[in-house]
This record gives sequence, structure tokens and C-alpha cells, in this order.
Amino acid sequence: MMEEEEAVAYLQRVARMAGEDIAAYAAAHGRVEDLQRLIKDSHIWVPLATDNVGTPLVVVACAAGFPECPELLLQHGADANRPSRSLGATALALACANGHLECVELLLRRRVARSCVWRGRTPAQWAAHFGHVVCMQRVEPSAPTPAPVAQPPSASDISADCLETHLRSFN
Repeated sequence: MMEEEEAVAYLQRVARMAGEDIAAYAAAHGRVEDLQRLIKDSHIWVPLATDNVGTPLVVVACAAGFPECPELLLQHGADANRPSRSLGATALALACANGHLECVELLLRRRVARSCVWRGRTPAQWAAHFGHVVCMQRVEPSAPTPAPVAQPPSASDISADCLETHLRSFN
């Protein structure tokens, strides 16, 4: 019992130093054993647990790419369709945007909403935007493979006299 108390106290100190809630720190860093301990000892109530800015722990874990953490949280009542209060993003949107295929597949097995829109894009569109084609195709199997996006030239590639014209073209 003393070992568990010491482990929780240590995790609280580390989370405090990082400026995060203890459970959010564990979810964001893939510390599934610590999450299990917090759940078992009733330090968190999973269905409503969020980080300091209102992001559900399952969203935090999927954004960070640790599939074991969202799996545990979903088993204990987390709602994968619940968006972040501060960002408005769901777990699937952030897993897709960050290219975390294992998290995407876990969420799809749990039948999360695929068509939720965050900042004007669906999860599949976020995956495509950042070049995560496999994630995009898992979420939207009928989606065509996107063409590579040409990167705009950097400021150092443009002569000083046409820099202003180039910048106006992006507005």
C-alpha cells in the first residue's frame, strides 16, 4: 500500500512541475499503469475527467498517440465522441491530424462518429491535410488518395522586391 501511495505522490509532483493535472499528465505521456492506479483508487471519474483546459482524457491520450491509454479510458466509461471544451476537437480528429493509426483504429472499432467537424474539417480531411493517408483511408475508405501538396516557397527563396507581392497572394 505504501508503494502505491508513494507512486501516486511522485506522479502528482511530476504533473505539478509540468503544470498539468495528474491524470492528464499520465494520459499525455502514455503512463497506462499510472492511469490504472488512479482509476482503481478513485482519484478520477473517467466519464468526466479532463485536463486543465477541459479536454477529455481520451482526447489527450489519442492526440499524444498512446493507444493503451484511450483503450483503458474507454473501458471505464470515457466518451470518445465528447469534444474538448477548449479546442472543440474529438479524439478521432486529433488522432487523425497527428497520424496515430493505432488510436484511429481503436476509435473506429468503438464506432465513434467519423463525420464530426472541427475547424471546418472532418477527421479524414485532417489526416489528408497533414499527409496521413493511411489514417484518412481508414476513416473514409472511399476517399481518393490525395495529390501531394506543393509547399509554397520560403521567404529566402523569393527576392526582396517581389516578397510583398508573394505575401499578398496568400491573403
